Amino acid sequence: MTQAQSTTPVTPDQFERRAVLFGILISIFEPTSVLVYVTTRSRQTARLGQTWEDDLRAGCRRRDFRDLLPKLPEGEDPDFQAHIRLIAQEEADARSSSESGSSRD
Repeated sequence: MTQAQSTTPVTPDQFERRAVLFGILISIFEPTSVLVYVTTRSRQTARLGQTWEDDLRAGCRRRDFRDLLPKLPEGEDPDFQAHIRLIAQEEADARSSSESGSSRD
């Protein structure tokens, strides 16, 4: 999840495996996010919430993850769906801004 985008073409089998793995990540992120944000926000819970937020942002920096995102959170908590889509948009906007800024140099 560390690369912003895949640097090599993928086969249909690799694409399917990636989609399955991204779906698993969403399945892990969603209940944890709901638990972290619904429970009383102790200092430790807030720290855990920030860690999950960082992980969500790392995933959303990947174009291939963002491209599959509209299909991934089906059936997940509506607030979580809105939250991850907002993060994805913020990360896409930040990437777009950094790329257009670097092209001016």
